[in-house]
Amino acid sequence: MFYMDEIYKQAEQDHGTRTFKGGGYTSLLFMGIRIVKQTDEKYIIEDMQRGGNYYQEITPEEYELFRKEGWRKAVFQIALKKYQDKVNKINESIQKEANSKKNQRSLQLYQEEKTRVLNKYYTITQKLNLLYENN
Repeated sequence: MFYMDEIYKQAEQDHGTRTFKGGGYTSLLFMGIRIVKQTDEKYIIEDMQRGGNYYQEITPEEYELFRKEGWRKAVFQIALKKYQDKVNKINESIQKEANSKKNQRSLQLYQEEKTRVLNKYYTITQKLNLLYENN
């Protein structure tokens, strides 16, 4: 994965990325995605939201996304996928609630959460579109 040093450099130069140093490694974090550079020049990219309260390595397909798109675009695309998954789960919950209890307060809360997630989705989509327009 010779391209990982380039992805790491992109992450280092990204104004939204935060740097953390530990024993034998440096990590860069942006929107729940972390790229870790160990002292032996080994890299790993991890996703916080995939593993609950800990980081879990991304899939080979997502590594390919980073290789093709670069740091920021890949992070945004992964975020969009997460938001789409959240909206799908909320829609399922709305459907279950509507078919069973029909609790209006629960339905309203689901709708509010869906609106919040869709707003985030829209914001990231706009940022991603700007990145593609500028390249």
